[in-house]
Amino acid sequence: MGRLRHTIPPATRRPPGADGPFGVLDLKLYLRGKDIFREGDPGHNAYLVEAGMVEIWKALGDRRVVLGHVGPGGVFGEMALIDETPRMATATALGSTTCVVIPDAMLSRKLASADPFVRALVRILMRNVRSLTRDKMVCAATDDDTVPHLID
Repeated sequence: MGRLRHTIPPATRRPPGADGPFGVLDLKLYLRGKDIFREGDPGHNAYLVEAGMVEIWKALGDRRVVLGHVGPGGVFGEMALIDETPRMATATALGSTTCVVIPDAMLSRKLASADPFVRALVRILMRNVRSLTRDKMVCAATDDDTVPHLID
């Protein structure tokens, strides 16, 4: 997955009762080692990294299989919102990391207003990424490290 550049208005902290054309987006700070979400959690938000680095990983027994890293300008956590499935991996801040929180309702509105072909294409892409992740986990289970990071 490539990095996505800013296509979302600059984020601000949400004052009580504030609203706007996209709603007001929250900025959230995660300290080093803090899980932003865990594998299996329901998805309520996607995240845009403003500063810092996030590691995306899955547990395989007592091992941690790194799927990739997301840095400034990158988006993660969108898959659970698009295909309405639980989180397929855990996202952990590698250092002090600031993210724009993109609520499910905002992404749903954007997708609903998109061309039906684009919506279908996005869902197909999500299925393909999930399939690649399953393949990576099979390789990891057999100690085959020939599959590169999926997210970088």
